[in-house]
Amino acid sequence: MKKIIALILCLSTVFVFFGCGKKTKSIVSKDFSNISVEAPTLNEELEVKEFKSNDGSKSVNYYNDSNSSQIDTIVNYDNKGNVETYRFFTYDENGKSLSVRDFDAENNLVSAQAYDYDDNGVRQHIYYYNADGSLKYYEEDIYDSQGNLIAAPLIDAEGNTLASGERTTAAATTTSKSDAKDEKTDKKTEKPSADITENAETKSTTEKAS
Repeated sequence: MKKIIALILCLSTVFVFFGCGKKTKSIVSKDFSNISVEAPTLNEELEVKEFKSNDGSKSVNYYNDSNSSQIDTIVNYDNKGNVETYRFFTYDENGKSLSVRDFDAENNLVSAQAYDYDDNGVRQHIYYYNADGSLKYYEEDIYDSQGNLIAAPLIDAEGNTLASGERTTAAATTTSKSDAKDEKTDKKTEKPSADITENAETKSTTEKAS
């Protein structure tokens, strides 16, 4: 009996070591209740492009080494060359956006967004997070039979509907709206995701991923 128990314990140890040990920790938990507040390490060896403003400030885009069209990180600087914010992006194996996280110069999380998709690659939700990594609210994307986005209600972490998100004109979702492009990041207009206005019911939520 003791030998059987010892054998079971041995097999369990091997399973844990070789099975669980290969798993990678996702940035967003399965239930989307929280997101990692730890800033990734900036890879300065990636290809970069700079975009300067007239006031002397600039944005530097770092591109994913496995896909030159995907932005890995955006670093925003003030007109004195000091880092203001970091923005980190993650993607799935199909190149669709999984998360966007904003950090301040001290690597503290400011806000974040995460996305999920169905088996056909159609976005189902956008999750918005607080600075402590907890879920603030989320957008549930609702489509008609033609695949057009007809509503995107905002729902808080307790399940209460904040805004109906109904669309007067169905928005087609057949094209990607989050393809990384070589364009300047406007620090004044590109606010962190938490800056959703209170009149979200009448405002069309920006399509950041599809």
